[in-house]
Amino acid sequence: MKIRIMLVLLTTLALSACKSGPLHKDGPDDIITSQVGELTLKHRRAIEPPESLKLINQQYTSLYAASIMTRPDYSGTLVGHLTNAKPFYVIGQPNNRWLAISEEKDGNLVGYVPFNAGVPSTQYQATLRQDRPRRTKAKSDCVAVGGDSKACKDAASETWIID
Repeated sequence: MKIRIMLVLLTTLALSACKSGPLHKDGPDDIITSQVGELTLKHRRAIEPPESLKLINQQYTSLYAASIMTRPDYSGTLVGHLTNAKPFYVIGQPNNRWLAISEEKDGNLVGYVPFNAGVPSTQYQATLRQDRPRRTKAKSDCVAVGGDSKACKDAASETWIID
């Protein structure tokens, strides 16, 4: 019995003395820093930094639940979605019609959304009002009958009504 206990303890001691592998491997969720022109961006390793960036640094409001991508085009990987009518911050515009976004002012680069996914928050209400479809005025099919009376055609039932 004593020999068994001694062997178990010796095996445990020998295995615990082995050197373990690296504790941390580079993963897609690691925060890294990239230099784009004079701007320093912090972002996840999975997000590609843009080659160039036209700075905007403005709060936008989303017009629809757009997909957030890892690259400023549709060949990137889906990272998440914007919530409809919620604010987000635009860091800048890469060399194409996409927006580099952040969840908070001066925050980390989260990803890229299409240019039409949002508008500056100051223009949001005006954009919604402008985007609403306008009612077209019903066409009047009226004909003068006699002196003061007229007959109008009802578009729904195709019947004539005499006034």
